[in-house]
Amino acid sequence: MTTTLPLQHLDELRAACRGPVLIPGDIGYDTARHMWNAAVDPRPAAGVRCADIADVRAAVDFSRRRGLPVSLRGGGHDVARHPAADGSILLDLSPLANITVDAATRRAVVAPGVTWAEFDHVCQAHGLAVTGADVSTVGVIGTALVGGSGWLQRACGFTCDNIRSAEIVLADGSLVRVDDDNHPDLLWALRGGGGNFGVVVSLELELHPITTVFAGTLLYRYDAARRVFDGFREFSATVPDEVALRTTLLNWPPNAPQGPPMVAITAAYLGPADDARAISRQLRRIGEPELDLMRPLNYPELQRNTEQAFNTGHSTATGTEWLRTLDDHTVDALIALGRRMPTQHSLVSVHQLGGALRRTPADTTAFAYHHAAYHMVLFSGGPAGQDLGPSRRWIAEIVDTVQECSAGGPYIGILDGSCSPQRVRSAYHPDDYRRLAAIKAAYDPDNVFRCNHNIPPVSLGGGRDDR
Repeated sequence: MTTTLPLQHLDELRAACRGPVLIPGDIGYDTARHMWNAAVDPRPAAGVRCADIADVRAAVDFSRRRGLPVSLRGGGHDVARHPAADGSILLDLSPLANITVDAATRRAVVAPGVTWAEFDHVCQAHGLAVTGADVSTVGVIGTALVGGSGWLQRACGFTCDNIRSAEIVLADGSLVRVDDDNHPDLLWALRGGGGNFGVVVSLELELHPITTVFAGTLLYRYDAARRVFDGFREFSATVPDEVALRTTLLNWPPNAPQGPPMVAITAAYLGPADDARAISRQLRRIGEPELDLMRPLNYPELQRNTEQAFNTGHSTATGTEWLRTLDDHTVDALIALGRRMPTQHSLVSVHQLGGALRRTPADTTAFAYHHAAYHMVLFSGGPAGQDLGPSRRWIAEIVDTVQECSAGGPYIGILDGSCSPQRVRSAYHPDDYRRLAAIKAAYDPDNVFRCNHNIPPVSLGGGRDDR
């Protein structure tokens, strides 16, 4: 059910904002509220297409005074449905799309409407990049705030590790700068704590020299799955930080009505071409692939390399777990469960970690899993209207199966909305969660920003050891 704003409140909001304010029935309302995942169907009381930061401040202040939650739309890729978004004031941040790159200092300042495709294009003009989501229509700031896992993480750290400063609109509508000298507690919280603390309207990221990479996928028949996983684990233990690996169980081709289950190993190498060829030869020792897509790519091409597996407008369930190890029993169980993928658009992907991630000081970010060995990612769904019950049960079975290898919890960035508050808590170390709840109480005591995987302020029950 959609909350209806009283007319006088609607007039007040429209008078305060320069951008259009849309309510149910207005042209553009449905476009503004729709997300990448068709299973996410928020029905806000009103949507504000923010023309500038002043609109953000005015809309947040209005929401707090009227007791309404604030929801946010940047790239529109939130995979989880949050009940609090119904009846919220939705801030459409897509018009705020500025990017500034300082090549000399290797820093970029980005606004909340910028996607990774746009950001990578601008940064690559300077031969620079930072770890980003490998689906290019995802928003940059949204990725950074939940951690930011991607191809460059072993060489450059998670996206959140590269946050250097921010400007954020707080729950009272004030605009503050956050850096090492100003609100350092909030800077720590923004590095992994999600959108719990305000609307980040500007984020400064450290960049790294990245241009051409050697990357691609080797695709094998499913009966080679154990051999591929064995090779993946062996290579993960020995390759340099410039190499990123992942192994995926999927149906091929992903958009066909029916396709055989296949296994893929995908690699990206950031170093010299001669070394890339040696690593490629090492990978091919796994066996003769059905399809060999390894080739030189520029970095934006690498970022788009796996997008064909992720369909805009599909109904999608997700799963995630950070893993401390990947033993034989778990590998065999994953392969068996992979044979039972409930839809054509399902996959199990295990990503290599390590490298620069393990050199990040533990006290500099709220993100909990720098020392995990792998990250498991699960997607399952189909065209809009797909019954996600079988997909969610399959995902839950896989997550339960890997618990003996779990590092402790999930990645908040792709955590399904059907999870419990305890599952959200497990995305953080207990002491860090208590600290986040205290910071939340200081900056958002009324939990205005609760349309997310929420960390309630201490005063509303956050920080308790009630798992």
